[in-house]
Amino acid sequence: MVGLHIDLNGEALDRLSERFALDERQLQAAYSRALKRTAGTLRSMSSKGLKGLLGLRNTKRLRRRIKTRRARGDGSGAAFEIWYGQNDWPAEDFKGRPTESGAGVQFLGHSFEGAFIGRLSGTRTILRRKTARSHPIERVLMPVKDRMDVYLEDEVFDQAEEIFMRHFEAEIRARALFGIGAR
Repeated sequence: MVGLHIDLNGEALDRLSERFALDERQLQAAYSRALKRTAGTLRSMSSKGLKGLLGLRNTKRLRRRIKTRRARGDGSGAAFEIWYGQNDWPAEDFKGRPTESGAGVQFLGHSFEGAFIGRLSGTRTILRRKTARSHPIERVLMPVKDRMDVYLEDEVFDQAEEIFMRHFEAEIRARALFGIGAR
């Protein structure tokens, strides 16, 4: 779970509210909606960037591993959390073709000793025997946590504050221009 804290400049917020003549309730509604839109934008950026970075075949499993929710707290909806499932993934989710060698399988720069290529539920994947017997077998999992952490911190979360401010300013403009939430 990644908790993202955005520091807002109070003077900038005051200037925006004075410039567009919004009351406190409209400002709070704009703030809340901008946070929600920021969370969605960060989630979308994460999904698109991680698909390419990790070399995934599709984003189905990735989308299930990124969840956004409002943080618990004072009930104002003034915070959100983004959860990233970073445990290891099955090899069949990644682009590429594994190659067998005498010692095991090579795939995307990783070497899996004692592994072999087989089919599990009709899908070609890398498997490994759990014991010396022929069964049980297990899927080989690829590590993703380190690459995900580096990408998220360097590419996505660095832009969070400016994304929020862009959404916040757009919300304030819309509320002032169209009278949304005015009494």
